[in-house]
Order: sequence, then structure tokens, then C-alpha cells
Amino acid sequence: MVVDAYVQALGRPLLNGSREALRAQAVELLAAGLPVEWVAGRAREMAAHPEWKDLVKHADRSRVPIPGQAGRAGTGGRERCPDHPARYRKGCLDCAMAVPV
Repeated sequence: MVVDAYVQALGRPLLNGSREALRAQAVELLAAGLPVEWVAGRAREMAAHPEWKDLVKHADRSRVPIPGQAGRAGTGGRERCPDHPARYRKGCLDCAMAVPV
């Protein structure tokens, strides 16, 4: 679904190497627990910017709210990571590469 969203927004087919790289990035984001619709939306955005080549980096920098992760009082809108409770979740990816918050 994510690769299809990218291809549809791009308006042309992808070469196999590019398709596989995008699929691997999507799998990484989905394995981190991000919703497929949210990841597909980031892929659509990425297709509009030819200089953007990495879905994981784009998703990490995205300011689009992740459904179901509404802010909690006293955390500045951040949610504690269920897998790493000492850190705040930002789509996790090991709590955004364990950068201190």
C-alpha cells in the first residue's frame, strides 16, 4: 500500500531497485508501529519532492500528527514509548535513535 501510494503520487512506475528500497523503508516504519495510512501519506508527500529519497528520514522529520498519539498533559504533547518507558515516543525507531529529549 505504501509503495503503491508513492507510485500513484509520482505518476510513473519505479525501477525495481527503487521499489525494493522504498518497500524496505516502509517495512521498517510499519514494524515500529506507525499506522499504514500515515506512512502512505508520507510516501505521497515524498513523491512530490524528487530530492527526498529516504522515507524513514522523511517520516522522522514529519510534523503530521500520528493518529492515536494525542498529547498527554505535562509532556508537551509527547507520549511515553511503551517499549522504552524512560523515553518519549516519536514513531519510536528506537525512540528516534535514542536522542535525549
